[in-house]
Amino acid sequence: MKTLVLFSFLFFLGQARSAPIVYTFSGTGTGSFGATPFANSHFLITATADTRDVSAVDSYVSQILVQSATVQVDGFNTGQFQIGLRLFQGPYYSIPPGSAGDATVGLSLATGPDLLDLFHPAFVGYALIHNLGPVFVPVPDYQSRLSFNNIPTTTGPMTLGSSLNVTFTATLVPEPSGVAVFSAGVFLLILVAQNRKSNQTLKNKITWGRAVL
Repeated sequence: MKTLVLFSFLFFLGQARSAPIVYTFSGTGTGSFGATPFANSHFLITATADTRDVSAVDSYVSQILVQSATVQVDGFNTGQFQIGLRLFQGPYYSIPPGSAGDATVGLSLATGPDLLDLFHPAFVGYALIHNLGPVFVPVPDYQSRLSFNNIPTTTGPMTLGSSLNVTFTATLVPEPSGVAVFSAGVFLLILVAQNRKSNQTLKNKITWGRAVL
C-alpha cells in the first residue's frame, strides 16, 4: 500500500511539473530584413515556451505565450524577436489552402494578428504541450503572411512576404530536475522494498524462535 501511495505521489508530481518546449517553423521564404531583401531563402523560426503557460482563448482555440524566439535566414545573422509572440491551435476556418479535416497551428503576435498559419490534419486535437512532427505543409495560409511585415528583431525589421514548404516541429526539453525527481523516487521505492524485506526477515526469526521454545 505504501509503495502504491508513493508511486502515485511521484506520478502526479511529475504531471504537475511544467516543461520547456521548443517549436520550429522552417521553410523557404521571400522577404526582407530592413532594406535588404532575400528571395527563396531558407528560414528557421525557433520559439521557446513553457507548457504551464498554455491557456484557452475560447472553447475552440488554445494558446501558449512564447518566452523567446529567434529567426535565421540564409545570408543573415540570427535575429531575436523583440516583440511578444504566441503559438495557437484551433479549428480550420475554411480558408485556402486548407481543407476539411484540417486544424490550425500558427504563430502570431501576443496581442495582434497572425504571422504564419499552417493547416494540417496532424494538428487536430494538438494541445501545444506534447512532441509533434515533423509536420510538412507545402503552402501556408496566404492571408496571415500579410501581417508578417516589419516585425522587430535584433537583425532589423523583418518582413516575410511569402513562404513555402514549411515544416513544423514541437519538442519537449527534459529538465535535469525532472531526472532528479525520478531518481529520488526510484531510491525511495528501493528503500521501501528493503524495509519490507527486513521486517519480513525479523518476523520469520521471531516465528522460528517461538517454534524452538
